[in-house]
Amino acid sequence: PEIDPASGGLMWAIPKELRASGHFIGADALRSILERGPSQKRVGLKPDGRQPVRAGAALVDADGNAAGHVTSGGFGPSTGHPVAMGYVDNALAKPGIRLFADVRGTRIPMDVTSLPFTPHRYRKG
Repeated sequence: PEIDPASGGLMWAIPKELRASGHFIGADALRSILERGPSQKRVGLKPDGRQPVRAGAALVDADGNAAGHVTSGGFGPSTGHPVAMGYVDNALAKPGIRLFADVRGTRIPMDVTSLPFTPHRYRKG
Protein backbone atom coordinates (compact mmCIF):
# COMPACT_ATOMS: atom_id res chain seq x y z
CA PRO A 1 0.00 0.00 0.00
CA GLU A 2 2.94 2.40 0.50
CA ILE A 3 4.38 1.90 -3.00
CA ASP A 4 3.03 3.97 -5.87
CA PRO A 5 2.93 2.74 -9.51
CA ALA A 6 5.73 5.12 -10.58
CA SER A 7 8.14 3.78 -7.93
CA GLY A 8 7.18 0.19 -8.72
CA GLY A 9 7.80 0.58 -12.46
CA LEU A 10 4.15 -0.09 -13.25
CA MET A 11 3.20 3.01 -15.22
CA TRP A 12 2.77 0.81 -18.31
CA ALA A 13 -0.43 -0.50 -16.70
CA ILE A 14 -2.10 2.94 -16.57
CA PRO A 15 -3.02 4.38 -19.99
CA LYS A 16 -1.62 7.87 -20.68
CA GLU A 17 -5.04 9.44 -21.14
CA LEU A 18 -6.23 8.01 -17.82
CA ARG A 19 -3.10 9.35 -16.07
CA ALA A 20 -3.67 12.81 -17.51
CA SER A 21 -7.39 13.31 -17.05
CA GLY A 22 -8.85 10.24 -15.37
CA HIS A 23 -11.05 10.48 -12.31
CA PHE A 24 -10.25 7.63 -9.95
CA ILE A 25 -9.28 7.26 -6.31
CA GLY A 26 -5.68 8.44 -6.00
CA ALA A 27 -5.60 10.27 -9.37
CA ASP A 28 -4.46 13.55 -7.83
CA ALA A 29 -1.79 11.81 -5.74
CA LEU A 30 -0.50 9.95 -8.80
CA ARG A 31 -0.33 13.13 -10.87
CA SER A 32 1.60 14.82 -8.06
CA ILE A 33 4.11 11.95 -7.93
CA LEU A 34 4.55 12.06 -11.71
CA GLU A 35 5.17 15.83 -11.63
CA ARG A 36 7.91 15.68 -8.99
CA GLY A 37 9.20 12.18 -9.87
CA PRO A 38 9.32 9.13 -7.61
CA SER A 39 11.68 9.23 -4.63
CA GLN A 40 12.57 5.56 -5.01
CA LYS A 41 12.55 2.95 -7.78
CA ARG A 42 12.25 -0.81 -8.02
CA VAL A 43 15.48 -2.30 -9.36
CA GLY A 44 17.12 -5.64 -9.97
CA LEU A 45 20.05 -6.55 -7.73
CA LYS A 46 22.82 -9.08 -8.38
CA PRO A 47 24.80 -10.16 -5.32
CA ASP A 48 28.48 -11.02 -5.62
CA GLY A 49 29.15 -14.69 -4.99
CA ARG A 50 26.56 -17.41 -4.43
CA GLN A 51 24.82 -16.22 -1.25
CA PRO A 52 21.22 -15.14 -1.91
CA VAL A 53 19.93 -11.98 -0.23
CA ARG A 54 16.38 -12.32 1.07
CA ALA A 55 13.50 -9.92 1.59
CA GLY A 56 13.91 -7.38 4.38
CA ALA A 57 17.66 -6.89 4.04
CA ALA A 58 18.69 -3.25 4.32
CA LEU A 59 20.71 -1.70 1.49
CA VAL A 60 23.45 0.87 2.08
CA ASP A 61 25.82 2.74 -0.21
CA ALA A 62 29.63 2.60 -0.03
CA ASP A 63 29.65 5.23 2.75
CA GLY A 64 27.15 3.29 4.87
CA ASN A 65 24.21 5.62 4.19
CA ALA A 66 20.77 4.01 3.94
CA ALA A 67 19.94 3.39 0.27
CA GLY A 68 16.84 1.17 0.32
CA HIS A 69 15.70 -2.37 1.06
CA VAL A 70 15.34 -5.77 -0.60
CA THR A 71 11.79 -6.96 -1.29
CA SER A 72 12.53 -10.44 -2.64
CA GLY A 73 15.51 -12.58 -3.46
CA GLY A 74 16.72 -16.08 -4.11
CA PHE A 75 18.62 -18.19 -6.61
CA GLY A 76 17.72 -17.50 -10.24
CA PRO A 77 17.92 -20.82 -12.11
CA SER A 78 17.64 -19.14 -15.50
CA THR A 79 20.46 -16.71 -14.68
CA GLY A 80 22.73 -19.18 -12.88
CA HIS A 81 23.32 -16.85 -9.93
CA PRO A 82 21.40 -15.26 -7.04
CA VAL A 83 19.07 -12.39 -7.90
CA ALA A 84 17.00 -9.95 -5.86
CA MET A 85 14.67 -7.02 -6.30
CA GLY A 86 14.32 -4.03 -4.07
CA TYR A 87 13.61 -0.35 -3.79
CA VAL A 88 16.47 2.15 -3.79
CA ASP A 89 16.71 5.92 -3.77
CA ASN A 90 16.11 7.38 -7.22
CA ALA A 91 19.71 8.62 -7.52
CA LEU A 92 21.02 5.07 -6.99
CA ALA A 93 18.70 3.33 -9.46
CA LYS A 94 21.16 3.21 -12.35
CA PRO A 95 22.59 -0.12 -13.57
CA GLY A 96 26.15 -0.73 -12.41
CA ILE A 97 25.93 1.12 -9.09
CA ARG A 98 27.43 -0.87 -6.21
CA LEU A 99 25.39 -1.19 -3.02
CA PHE A 100 25.75 -3.42 0.02
CA ALA A 101 23.11 -5.58 1.71
CA ASP A 102 23.22 -6.28 5.42
CA VAL A 103 22.78 -10.05 5.84
CA ARG A 104 23.05 -11.06 9.51
CA GLY A 105 25.76 -8.47 10.14
CA THR A 106 27.74 -9.15 6.95
CA ARG A 107 27.84 -6.64 4.11
CA ILE A 108 27.18 -8.41 0.80
CA PRO A 109 28.19 -6.39 -2.29
CA MET A 110 25.37 -6.05 -4.83
CA ASP A 111 25.19 -4.43 -8.24
CA VAL A 112 22.08 -2.66 -9.49
CA THR A 113 20.94 -4.32 -12.73
CA SER A 114 18.17 -3.70 -15.19
CA LEU A 115 15.03 -5.81 -15.17
CA PRO A 116 14.27 -8.42 -16.38
CA PHE A 117 17.35 -10.39 -15.39
CA THR A 118 17.35 -12.40 -18.61
CA PRO A 119 16.67 -10.98 -22.07
CA HIS A 120 13.35 -11.67 -23.74
CA ARG A 121 13.50 -14.47 -26.25
CA TYR A 122 10.35 -13.74 -28.16
CA ARG A 123 9.56 -11.60 -31.13
CA LYS A 124 6.48 -9.45 -31.44
CA GLY A 125 5.09 -9.97 -34.87
